[in-house]
Amino acid sequence: MISLAIALSGALAGCGLIGERTCEYDGVDYRPGDTFPDRDGCNGCSCTEDGDVACTLMACTQGCVWKGVTHAPGASFPAGDGCNRCACSSDGTVACTEMACAGACTYDGYPYMPGESFPASDGCNTCTCGEDGSAACTEEGCPEGCTYGGVEYQQGDSFGSLDGCNTCTCTPGGGVACTERYCGCDPSREWWRQYVTTSPEECAVIDLACTGGLTSVSNECGCGCEQDPSCPPSFDCKPPLACDLDEIQRRCPYSAIDR
Repeated sequence: MISLAIALSGALAGCGLIGERTCEYDGVDYRPGDTFPDRDGCNGCSCTEDGDVACTLMACTQGCVWKGVTHAPGASFPAGDGCNRCACSSDGTVACTEMACAGACTYDGYPYMPGESFPASDGCNTCTCGEDGSAACTEEGCPEGCTYGGVEYQQGDSFGSLDGCNTCTCTPGGGVACTERYCGCDPSREWWRQYVTTSPEECAVIDLACTGGLTSVSNECGCGCEQDPSCPPSFDCKPPLACDLDEIQRRCPYSAIDR
């Protein structure tokens, strides 16, 4: 009888009490009284005696987007003009020092260093900051539609962004304009990004150099590079289809290639 009781006790180890209700949240089971983070990254949840999940409803702090890079509240980062620095405030605004920088250009409210290239406001041309502080842009004809995540859209179309929480619109000139609500981050889901490090201390001293069609990214998960948002998750290059593999690997190195 003693050996049977011990075996039964071992079989029930790790299980809830008979009749006890558990909670399931994001694929994880919790017992009444357990607490755990909400999926929004800032609220907390608990499992009630009835098997329900109760979460706090605090408004989550927004982050800041500066020159296409998202920064967490409180983060400090270079302004991009070579001499000033900016800080992300808790209300999602960016405040920068305003020292006069030799030869810097200002375009669409953003500062650039002489020789630095950046997208034109039409979404398809490219500009370069000159030594005299002026911006010179190419004047190629812009397409009528736009491509985002490997999908073609017409001007005026709205669609979800790759981060899963913002909304984008296809703008005149083939550009894509997205809302800039801070969504947090999850490296395991962000196939279009590659993090160099997840340490805030290391990110603060790393001078990222993203080559090819990649741009730098810095958020609460770390810092690294991300590819062009028009790149799809994968390219179908199986025969008889022909693909420019060199161009794909240059512009979309994080996308899969089916051969």
